[in-house]
Amino acid sequence: MATITAAQALAGSSILQGFTAMRSSQAQAEQYRVQAQAAKIKSDFEARQNDIAKKKEALDIEKNQVQILKDTKRQIANNIALGAASGFLRDNVLNSQILEEGIEEYLTGQANLNLLESSFGIMGEMIERQGRDEAAQATAAATNTENLGLVQAGGYLAQGYLNFKKYNVDTTET
Repeated sequence: MATITAAQALAGSSILQGFTAMRSSQAQAEQYRVQAQAAKIKSDFEARQNDIAKKKEALDIEKNQVQILKDTKRQIANNIALGAASGFLRDNVLNSQILEEGIEEYLTGQANLNLLESSFGIMGEMIERQGRDEAAQATAAATNTENLGLVQAGGYLAQGYLNFKKYNVDTTET
């Protein structure tokens, strides 16, 4: 029956440590890859939420604009009817205060739509960039962790080899 020498035990221990370092780094690298995927999923979700919020706010502004136009149209019709009934059509139609306010509100809504489009576009770009950055960082961390594991494993194997060479002495007598 063969006995294991101290040198062989040290070398075997180093091999086991090297294997453990590699497996540990591979597991950590896989965790980083999962984090990269999660960052991408989160970014996509936030981008969709951003689009939904933008569309909702734009719809609210557009509904308000439609109501402003309806109210303004109603006021114009009322002014025309009053003017026709009283014979002072010109004075009632030129009641520009109400018309001016309605048109101004409508144009303000249009400007708000433009600002909304711009700000949500910027937010979308920021969300996308953040997602790409997080995914890239996690992917780089995965690669670095695997490389570190290989370096550690190589160090353990080298140490095992050196220990084997140092402590491998022939103890059998002939």
